[in-house]
Formats: sequence, C-alpha cells, structure tokens
Amino acid sequence: MNGKPKIYLLGSGKLAIPFLTALYRSQTLHFVGGATGVSKPGKRGKKLLPTAAKSFAGTLGIELEEVPDVNDPAYLERVKALAPDMILVVSFGQILRRDILALPKSGCVNVHPSLLPRYRGASPVVQAVLNQDGETGVCYMQVAPALDAGNIYRVFRRKLDGSEYADELEAELAETAARHLDETLTGILSGEFPGVPQTGNVVVCGKIAKSDAAINWSDDARSIAAKVRAYHAWPGAFAVETATMARVAVSRVTLREDLAGEPGKMIPNMPKNQLCIGCGSGALQLDEVIPSGGKPMTGAAFRNGRRGEVSFSPGSELPGCE
Repeated sequence: MNGKPKIYLLGSGKLAIPFLTALYRSQTLHFVGGATGVSKPGKRGKKLLPTAAKSFAGTLGIELEEVPDVNDPAYLERVKALAPDMILVVSFGQILRRDILALPKSGCVNVHPSLLPRYRGASPVVQAVLNQDGETGVCYMQVAPALDAGNIYRVFRRKLDGSEYADELEAELAETAARHLDETLTGILSGEFPGVPQTGNVVVCGKIAKSDAAINWSDDARSIAAKVRAYHAWPGAFAVETATMARVAVSRVTLREDLAGEPGKMIPNMPKNQLCIGCGSGALQLDEVIPSGGKPMTGAAFRNGRRGEVSFSPGSELPGCE
C-alpha cells in the first residue's frame, strides 16, 4: 500500500472520543473524514444538541458530517470520493448494509466491548456486570450483515473482580482499544491480524429499558449490587420509598453480606455514617443516592434527612417503572 492508509470514522457516542483522538494524533494513519448521528433535542427546551463525538471533534478542528442514514446513496457517493481503505465504526448506532460494507477497500471494522460471541447486541458491558462475569474484553471485528457476527481481528481481555461500574468499565475498554489503534488497523490492512471466525455459544443482549433497573430488595445483596453497578450511570438502579412512593436512585453501594435484615428496611443500630438496607440475603450499604429531583448525596445524609427512618417498597412491581 502506497502512503498512509486512509481511515474514515463512523461514531456518535462518547466511546468514539478516544478513537478520534488516536486518529487525530496518528503518524501512520490518514484520517480522511467521518460521520455521526444527527443532533437531537436536549432534555430542556428545543435546542438541538450534537452527538458526543461531534462535540469533541469540534475541539480538534474536525468536522463530522451529521448523517440520518449511512445507507443513503447520495451519502455513499460522498464517502466513495474519499476512497477510504477502511471504515472504523465505534459507538455509532446505525445498521450498515451491504453497499457501505463493500465501499472501503479493506472493509469496515467495528470496536465491540465484549468477548464475542458473548455478548452480541446493544448492551454487552451492562450484561457482563449484571451477570457477574469474571472476565470481559474488547474486540476489533469485521462488520458483517448479521449482528456482531463478523470475524475477530484482535481481542484485549480484562479480568473483573466484582467492583466495576458499567459506564466506567466501558470507557476503560474503549481507551484500551484506542491505545492499540495504529498497530491494529495497520496489522489488519497488512494481513498480520487475519480475521478469525467466532466460536462458542452466541449470547445476544438487547436494549435496556428503564424498568430493568428497578431494585427488588427480596433478591440477594450480591445480585442487587451487580444491578446497581450494571445500570450506572444509565438508566440508574432505583428504589421507591415506602412513605412517599418517590423514586430514589441508588448509585453507589457496598456489599454487606455480614448483615441481615428485612428486605427494603433500614437495618437499625448501625453507625450514623452508614445506611444499610436488608435484602433477601445479606444487605447493602448505600454509599450514594439521588432523591427524586435532587442531587447526589451520601446514604448517611439521606438517612439523616429522613430522621433515621428509611424504608423502600420491597418488590419488583414498582410505580414509575414504565
């Protein structure tokens, strides 16, 4: 191959940011352009907000084209004119059909945060934490027409000790893969890293619903702790106060299998700097909570604001879960 390989990026979410940085700084790859999803209304008002990738790209002086559908023929012609050797796909959120997959000389490569074929789909890091897996990782893989079914070029593994929060873990995996971007893409292009078919049982995970994050205090403490870590920071594990029926987000916890109490009820006679809630077995110390409409606070501050009387609805059928 003559000259630097031409790389085009498709990325929208914040996980694409370290790859934008790596491409911008690369001495071996030629970043020829990129696209992102369209701007969407913010939570307040009607102001349109660009994707996280587009916002960050602007700080580097890079313009990412907003594209509602990357399979649109007019858009494909614009990309074709750039003659990319490879399209890199990170946290993009659109399905790539055959025409765009065939456009770059060396195909499309996706960065996927799991040990494929476990887990394919939309929420692999959440599932790894929720299922209390002992290991996860991040793959460079060939984009294929079937969901996350392409050949694997390279894998970076990461042991899990049960203390990881999903959003932080996902960001770490992205940073790991981005550090190896130059050597990996050049190795794929040269044939040093040939694609290897996926083997093993396929596990597919779907999109997350807000109701998935409802805490059932009758579950064991270890499972609830995994739920808190898996759904951090979105949609956020939550419980419902018995007295007010208001939702309380539970964002940081410590597993207390040395304690026992009635599910959903505060364990009495604990130090004032601790708020511990009984579970089906064991208990959880609530280190950080976010009351409805409020700001993050320590569990102890929440307890003091309730004058030491804290209890939550124990079951999974909670109001406001839709």
